[in-house]
Amino acid sequence: MAVTRHQTESAKRQTRRSSTVKSPEVQKSVTPPSIAKKPVQKKSTKKSKKPSNPHPPFAQMILEAISGLSDRKNKWISKFKIAAWICKNYSIPRSASSKHFTFLAINKAVCEEILDARTNGTITSYKIVKQ
Repeated sequence: MAVTRHQTESAKRQTRRSSTVKSPEVQKSVTPPSIAKKPVQKKSTKKSKKPSNPHPPFAQMILEAISGLSDRKNKWISKFKIAAWICKNYSIPRSASSKHFTFLAINKAVCEEILDARTNGTITSYKIVKQ
């Protein structure tokens, strides 16, 4: 009996399948340890506490600075004097960031009409609005 071309191709396919399919025991041993599933660790739900600030908010420090620096003759205080007073009394380092936060808080207080601003040349001075 002659073997047809179709029969030889199907025989080759079966031998390929049988060589690639492995028993479950062999598959477990072949799996590398890096791919094997690792137990999942649950993250802790405790939140870390933020350290408390050693100084009050900048808005409060600005109001204290203006009331502390103003005298009978001059109630208008420049923002540079306010920044210097805050750095001196609250032991905040004199850096660009501390001045930046001070100036932002001053501008916010002016927008909320807590402070009144007056410009004399290039320097802007501030005083507390009476309420």
